[in-house]
Amino acid sequence: MEGDTGPAEIAIREATGADLDGIVDVYRKCFPASGRVRLGRRTSSKYFQGLVAHSSYRLYVAEGRRVIAGFAVLVVASGPLLSRTRLLGSPGVWLEMVRFGVRHPGAAFGHLLGVARALLQRGGPGKAVRCEAAERFSRMKAAWLEILGVNPSWRRRGVAASLIAHISGVAAEMGCGCVKLNVDRDNAGAIGCYEKQGFVRTVESPTEYTYARECP
Repeated sequence: MEGDTGPAEIAIREATGADLDGIVDVYRKCFPASGRVRLGRRTSSKYFQGLVAHSSYRLYVAEGRRVIAGFAVLVVASGPLLSRTRLLGSPGVWLEMVRFGVRHPGAAFGHLLGVARALLQRGGPGKAVRCEAAERFSRMKAAWLEILGVNPSWRRRGVAASLIAHISGVAAEMGCGCVKLNVDRDNAGAIGCYEKQGFVRTVESPTEYTYARECP
């Protein structure tokens, strides 16, 4: 699958250490409100370093004109989503969290309060959508699309479609029948993108949806 080319002269390949700075730049632009971004660039960098070092995670980049146009994180592991390791990178991330709390106690408290509120709103496990496709996907071995980010200057140029097509092929080569992902219920832009790429809603919860797409 290496070297796949998509629209607008986009090449999809597995990321290397030299790509991490560019990936972090795109991540910070795409997810400015995330906890990792608010903790600082070092924390985001440690997170992606942890992903690269973990055997269950695959990090891919979409390269266009020698810049990182987008990236995707694919997870291939046995068991349901909740059994997967939630990586924070290296222990240095915890130190950065402590430093952030000391420098910005009000912001740190607000972030923790937001996390607690989100956990309380989850209201237990999601409810499966009753349809033939959802039942079929529930029986398949699944890879998970953990994160997908596209540089704002490269949006609407086929980057997301190229990344999704590539990781679907990788998942198929690794014996998976489908790719699944979680998306916030209020993220209409991402939902529209995934549905356009053939993802089908399979689970609904108070805060997010699960989508699945069959591998080629």
